[in-house]
Amino acid sequence: MDRKNVNERDIALRLACTVVNGIQDAAVIIDPSGKPLHFNNLYASMTGLRHRELNKVLRNGEQAYSLLGRTERQDKDTVQRCIESRDPTRLAEVEVRDATGKSHIVDLSFIPIENEKKDIIGLVQIIRDVSDDARLHGHYKDLLRLTHARAADLESLVEQRTRELSAALEEVTRLSLTDPLTGLLNRRAFVKYANKALDLAHRHNRSLAIMMCDLDRFKLVNDTFGHPAGDALLIASSNAIAGTLRTSDNVARMGGEEFSVLLTETHGENVREVATRCATAVKQLNVSEIINGASLQQTISVGVAIYPMHGHSIDKLISHADQALYIAKETGRDRVVVYDSELTIKDTAQKKAKLPRVLIVCTDDEKRTLLERCLSTGDYQITLATTPAKAAEACRDFSFDVIVADQNLVPTLGIDLLGGSMASCPQALRVLCIESRDLVFALKGSNLARVDSFILLEDVAESLQSTIDDGLTRRHLLREQIASGVALAKKAFSYRAEQLDTLLQSRELSLVYQPIKDIQNNRIFGFEALSRSQLGSHLGVGELFHAAVQTGKIWSLSRLVRSRVVEGIGDLPPDVKVFINLHPAEIEDPELYAKDSPLIPYAHRIVFEITEKTPITEIPGFQKRLTELRKNGYQIAIDDLGSGHASLNALTILEPDFVKLDMDLVRDIHKQPRRRRLLERIVQHALEEKLSPLLKVLNVKKKLIS
Repeated sequence: MDRKNVNERDIALRLACTVVNGIQDAAVIIDPSGKPLHFNNLYASMTGLRHRELNKVLRNGEQAYSLLGRTERQDKDTVQRCIESRDPTRLAEVEVRDATGKSHIVDLSFIPIENEKKDIIGLVQIIRDVSDDARLHGHYKDLLRLTHARAADLESLVEQRTRELSAALEEVTRLSLTDPLTGLLNRRAFVKYANKALDLAHRHNRSLAIMMCDLDRFKLVNDTFGHPAGDALLIASSNAIAGTLRTSDNVARMGGEEFSVLLTETHGENVREVATRCATAVKQLNVSEIINGASLQQTISVGVAIYPMHGHSIDKLISHADQALYIAKETGRDRVVVYDSELTIKDTAQKKAKLPRVLIVCTDDEKRTLLERCLSTGDYQITLATTPAKAAEACRDFSFDVIVADQNLVPTLGIDLLGGSMASCPQALRVLCIESRDLVFALKGSNLARVDSFILLEDVAESLQSTIDDGLTRRHLLREQIASGVALAKKAFSYRAEQLDTLLQSRELSLVYQPIKDIQNNRIFGFEALSRSQLGSHLGVGELFHAAVQTGKIWSLSRLVRSRVVEGIGDLPPDVKVFINLHPAEIEDPELYAKDSPLIPYAHRIVFEITEKTPITEIPGFQKRLTELRKNGYQIAIDDLGSGHASLNALTILEPDFVKLDMDLVRDIHKQPRRRRLLERIVQHALEEKLSPLLKVLNVKKKLIS
């Protein structure tokens, strides 16, 4: 090889060495046979050898392939292709190992080096470490495979559950509309069908009627023969009532021993006849066949209300039928009474409707009789539940003022039943009857939230009524206190609104300026304008701004603040920024964008601060308004970053020029490693977004974590 060719080769290689030294990845220059000619520091680190060790290995004729734990066969073909094609060649995600045996996943690139005669005199091999990305991609692939497997399992489960749900849907629908004991409609279904019938009756100018029926002295049957016997009589009575009606009529069990009947397209003069027929059918029941050993005649009382004569809504018709039923009970039972607004006992019925409704839950007949007897002399509407299931059903149908439960219920405990009733009767007073005094203290310590009063069974006779009356009185007083608190809140709001009006009229508002210092250059970078009221009121400016938002006067108050900024900005150094708080409610104020706005001449010095503590509801419109402000020369800052609603998303959504970190985020950061890492991420995020003005503030903050 002549001297000229050698010089050309050396020049080309020297240029290549310069390039390799400046590459940010590991790189090595190799000759066409694979022998290393030159490498940068990152390549030395990649091999796991020190420079002296690496140079010694190279002098021994080691090739670049083996320095990274690869065989000649693995890379020689690639080098040959690169030389023949004269184009860069890349191998993605190649596994290499350094001298210590540590594995790396890298991207290998081979770039041919040409001299002036276009001869290939060597190659630049660039090794980019992508181990972290490769592991992340591998993790994602594993997750994807797992997700697919789970999806297949879920699909199979969904198919199975769909079949099960389809099979159960009809049964669930039936149970949701029927009473489990008698098979009749329940209260909800009855009201639903009745409202539909009322709509049709109103549209076609027809009449309908509601009958409320209640078995007379039914409690005596339960007390004498037991609740299974009572259930049998309820079933027989429901069948007797339904047997006298048309298929187009609806009959429901409303709870306990009470039934309701909806008669459609029935003239008023025929309703009493139908009601009498139902009462007769119940009276003709052979009770001795239903209840072994019973020699009694069962009767029923019926109250009737007719549309449109007695009401124009189902609720009103049921209420009036109930009042008529009460009259039938009070005037001798075994009667049919049609509602009449002139009935003299109406006031008594209304009074009864206002009495506290008490639910007694007890599975023991003797205890239940005792509890009912203790309340029989008081003014209460009493409902008995013989099982927890019936208690739950009663709570779904009625809103009880008091629930009295025996602790020894079967199959659950009274305290659990009271806890479960909180969802359906949240306002009820809950009383638990317990036989053991020791158990009272144990339950008090662990279940205070479920029970309002504990009472020993031995004390029931003399203290149950007083316990209930005292508890209801306390509830009433508590409601009055809550109402009083609402009144105080209204009064406080009125006071704040009044103080705000006074401030706006007197314009007695001043500004103080808090300096913002650039620590790197040790100079005042800007001032934050802080409002101060001169009214002498104990209310803070923050409360006044809150009142301004609530009363719709935020524009007026903000314009007053901006006018004060204009008045005082001339007293500040001309090369500093002035930071002004901008509430999201101000963003639509047209004065901000007007060409004759008093703030416009100073727009290049004004930075509007948007606090993260206030939510921004309509992002696209808000971004559009910020763009208009920037066109007028204003700049935007985020205040209290890290404390509010958007957090780091605000950096990308609002694209701020400056950021002010929340004090709680920076305080004691040297003691809080997690908070330190969060702040590092915020700084890194800002750097990646290339928000250059923003970095002036963030670089100062970065010193706090370095």
